[in-house]
Amino acid sequence: MLVWDRVTVCYGDREAVREASFSVGEGEWVMLCGPNGSGKTTLLEAAAGTLPYEGSIRLMGRESRGMRNRERAEKLAVLSQNSRLEEDFTVEETVALGLYARKRRRFERIDGEEELIAGALERTGLEGMGKRRMLTLSGGEVQRVFLSQVLIQQPRVLLLDEPARSLDLRYQKEIYDRVLSWLREGGRAVVSVEHDLDLALAYGSRAVLLREGRVRAEGKLPELFSAENLMETFGMDVRAWMEERKQNWNRA
Repeated sequence: MLVWDRVTVCYGDREAVREASFSVGEGEWVMLCGPNGSGKTTLLEAAAGTLPYEGSIRLMGRESRGMRNRERAEKLAVLSQNSRLEEDFTVEETVALGLYARKRRRFERIDGEEELIAGALERTGLEGMGKRRMLTLSGGEVQRVFLSQVLIQQPRVLLLDEPARSLDLRYQKEIYDRVLSWLREGGRAVVSVEHDLDLALAYGSRAVLLREGRVRAEGKLPELFSAENLMETFGMDVRAWMEERKQNWNRA
């Protein structure tokens, strides 16, 4: 459904990603894992059309760079950790912004819009909160509103850039459970940037390990997270560290 083929991305003279190749198929949740600065977010931004790239990124069989923004938004949506409140909209108004690909003007109303908004809010557990102002919500509620905003686009592919990083454990689980429920409805795929390897193991079907802008390894989970692969990617004995954490919980 989404393919990166020998993708290279540069920021000026600095090469952020070099010849990265991997893909995500229908029903898969692919986790992009690696240390800071390894190119994970850059790969999502290139696929979303916000960064120029060399090589090929194909979305549903078409080259991404050849798509108009509205056309791409009908197939792909992005939820980041840095979703911002630029104005104190209501929840309904914020979610409705996800329908921009169907509108000629920003605040135009389309047929069935109220039903679409209600359905998106129900999907994320926010039914009955449409009239609330965004600045009155908790961090977890705000991120669920932005999840509603991307799901109302009715994309086929969802890109997640650590969307629950700043949230407490309850909201992390809620966000990821709701994404998994959406994925299981069929004809969809998810790609996530993920630093928490426990979350990657819990929700991912495959993973791509990146270091210094290169794909070091890719494959099915949990097999990919071998001690050797993680050592090469992170430069430390990650498996031993994770086991130590589990032992600490067992002693609690």
